[in-house]
Amino acid sequence: MEQEFLEFTPKRKSIVWNYQDDGTARVTAILTDKLMKTLEHQSDYNKDTDGLGVGGICINLNLTGTKIWEQCDGINTVDDILDILSQDFNIQKDELAIDFQEFIKFCDSVDIIDTKWRSVE
Repeated sequence: MEQEFLEFTPKRKSIVWNYQDDGTARVTAILTDKLMKTLEHQSDYNKDTDGLGVGGICINLNLTGTKIWEQCDGINTVDDILDILSQDFNIQKDELAIDFQEFIKFCDSVDIIDTKWRSVE
């Protein structure tokens, strides 16, 4: 994994999210041009998320995704998040890194996390 990526401080974009009964998060991805491009070939998404009056889709995260989502606060670096996940799930960082990158790539494609956010130091 590139050192530059490890120093990114990913930040949640979606302000509409909640916890489900099982402790996982449900995130609303507001329709943006970026999300529309991702959804171009999909017709089965919820255009009015939970009656909020905004277009978008709801994304249910699993426990690992929820843990990553919680840590994407714009302060924790990718390296910090991998350390936290490694401790919480008792898995080596290098094993987590590939899945982490895929999750972040997905979140970027549906425009719910700013993956290249840099916090002011």
